[in-house]
Amino acid sequence: MGHGTVNRFCLRQFAVFVLILFSSIAALPSQADPGPVFFKKFIMDVTVHPDGLSETVSHMELQATNDSAAHGIGQQPLYFSESMQKLEVLEAYTLKADGRKLPVDTKAIFPQAPPGSAQIPMFNDQKLYMLVFPDVQAGDVTVYTTRLTEVKPFFPGNFSFGMMISKNISYRDLAVTIRAPKSLPLYTEARDVPFTKKSGPDGVEYRWTYSSTDALPDEVATVSPFDRLPRISASTVRN
Repeated sequence: MGHGTVNRFCLRQFAVFVLILFSSIAALPSQADPGPVFFKKFIMDVTVHPDGLSETVSHMELQATNDSAAHGIGQQPLYFSESMQKLEVLEAYTLKADGRKLPVDTKAIFPQAPPGSAQIPMFNDQKLYMLVFPDVQAGDVTVYTTRLTEVKPFFPGNFSFGMMISKNISYRDLAVTIRAPKSLPLYTEARDVPFTKKSGPDGVEYRWTYSSTDALPDEVATVSPFDRLPRISASTVRN
């Protein structure tokens, strides 16, 4: 489904946070129906301001079906650009199968350099927060909510968003909502992701939803992930 075109380079402004999240999860074991790990919820709400800067509140709920997978989701890296973004962890806890909530130690959340960045420090301002969830076992859910605020624009006066949806993990409820002022119309594109657009007195709401029941194994493909995976794109840039 296409609703205009989007500059691919522009997508990098926001996509890096989302794509790294997927790459960290893709390293987990994968099998079909539904896989050892799945998203109960993957919710992103983006508010775009008239100057093109944005604020994104993300809510993630990952569940593991066996102890090996539980170990894999026990640590979640959250990446951000130190000079261009501010990342806040609003909540983070392990939801036990019996309903108990075990909070992540917020004193242990601090900016650190990503692995390998020491070799190229002058070219990398990326930092990460490592969430360490307590006592994650089979059947438990790791839950976290973050707010990512842009403080410096990549392209002044413009907004861009892009993400690809990995098929190595299944999603019970994935929803991305972008709310933008009418003064900043967005050109959007989606592949295999239902899309709706709704105008209101305060602006325009763009919304994508997706769900899947199977986690598919990696495929050997000569076509790039951008050209074969479900994806979402939105930008103020026309072409």
